[in-house]
Formats: sequence, C-alpha cells, structure tokens
Amino acid sequence: MPYGSGQAATLAGLNAEVDVAGGGVHEHIQFVDSGDLIPLQQTGATDILTSSGKTMPSLANFLPGIREQLPPNGTYDIGIRRDTPIEIVRQVQSAFLMAVDSEVFNAVAEQQRLFIDVKVGESADRRAAELESITATMFQDLGIPGARSAEELGLPAAEAFDEWWPPEGYEPLPL
Repeated sequence: MPYGSGQAATLAGLNAEVDVAGGGVHEHIQFVDSGDLIPLQQTGATDILTSSGKTMPSLANFLPGIREQLPPNGTYDIGIRRDTPIEIVRQVQSAFLMAVDSEVFNAVAEQQRLFIDVKVGESADRRAAELESITATMFQDLGIPGARSAEELGLPAAEAFDEWWPPEGYEPLPL
C-alpha cells in the first residue's frame, strides 16, 4: 500500500495498519533497535549492524548478483542544465564536493545511516542513465500502467546497459 512517505509507512507498520512497511533505514533503525520492527532487508550493499547489535540484512544476501547495483534508490541529486556555462558547473561541483566532505554533512549522514557514494561528471551521468534504465525495465516487467519502456526513453533494457554505455554521441562535460 503506498504511503506519502517512508515515515508514514513506518508509522503504519508500527500501528499494525500493514504487515510490512518500507522506508529508509533512517526511518526504521530506532524501531529495529527497540524491537518494534523486525528488519527483513535493506538495499545497501552490505549488512547494517545497529547500535543494539541487531542486523539489518542487505538485499544482496538474498540476490547476490545484484550487489554491484546497490543501493538502487534513495539518492540525493543535484542537477544542472547541460547548457549551463562550464565555469558555473565547476563552481557548483566544487561547492557540492566541499559540502559533502564537511564534518557536519558526514555526521548527519552517519546518524541517518545514509550511504555516501558521490558521483560527478561522467560517472554521475552513467549512474543516472543506469538507474533510469533499471527503473523503466522493472516498471515494464511489473506491467505498471502508463510506464514508458527503456527503449521509449532512448535507453537499453537494464541487462544490456553495460554494453550500451556510453551512448552514441555522448560527450562528458570537461570538468
């Protein structure tokens, strides 16, 4: 059952409105520690050991072949128009990297159990296209009404992504 947020889904699980609740690790971890929720899996590439010693198992334990694709979601992205002058792109990238490297950011990320995997330039372009391909393929496989196929988006199916990248005509920004 869809909820407006992971927090709302977590509360629905705690209130026995649903049998299984999905959300972010940061929304569940305190309730896993208290024993109010039992962790089935989380989508980080490795298990998470909580402060009380409980394990939140990685999805890779159940689907080992997916480990390289984890985490598949929960990203915080900064996008900028591709036609933005390169000097402005460089300034934004520099400020972003400085912020991500700050003690404050890392303390919040650790507290929230966020996975830090910074990508800029070509690696960010590749990952964004890869996630779009994976999502489109999954939505098609699930038969989601109105979902556009990877092909309609100009992307390969997820299983063909590595052979496709980089796409014809792609030029990374000169950062």
